[in-house]
Amino acid sequence: MLMAADILLYKADLVPVGKDQKQHIEIARDIAGRFNRTFKKNIFKLPEPYIPEEVAVILGTDGKRKMSKTLGNIISIFEPEEIIQKQVNGTFTDPTRKHATDPGHVEGNMVFTYLDFFGEKAKVTQLKEIYTKGQISDIEVKKYLYESLMKTFKKARERYADLIAHPEKVKKILEEGAAKARMVSTATMGEVREAIGLVNQYSFD
Repeated sequence: MLMAADILLYKADLVPVGKDQKQHIEIARDIAGRFNRTFKKNIFKLPEPYIPEEVAVILGTDGKRKMSKTLGNIISIFEPEEIIQKQVNGTFTDPTRKHATDPGHVEGNMVFTYLDFFGEKAKVTQLKEIYTKGQISDIEVKKYLYESLMKTFKKARERYADLIAHPEKVKKILEEGAAKARMVSTATMGEVREAIGLVNQYSFD
């Protein structure tokens, strides 16, 4: 209910969620539709879930379960470089491959799964080809994944470091965001009170 309230109060059209949270959007839609029909006013929008198919389900570094900090199968892009390197090095590859000269499998290999998102397409295609021929080691492939992650998230990491060093910037952003949200929520609640017959927030006449 609280999630539905957060969604409906701000009249969201699309809500980014994972597949495992889609039911929350369906509940919000049911509540919105029921309210609109009951009071014969289209106050609440019927939100749609936004689930990009290419990133809807990404397994963690263990290759078994979805990424979870609790499970310890994540790559923490804002952590120090040595921690990211350690997490990349621990990423699941091909358990049947004993030597770098053994032909490897890219299907189910989490390093290549991540490279499909963060690596350069031509380079990744080349790596897949030579990996399946046993012409490159897991260490070398993981090195490229690490480099790709650092390149992809370079600006985000710099921004994160700046905000950590200047908490007053974070406070200002939060205050400005809260002010904008308050304007929308106040207007929505005004419509709700009018629809259900409340003269103002203190009156039940």
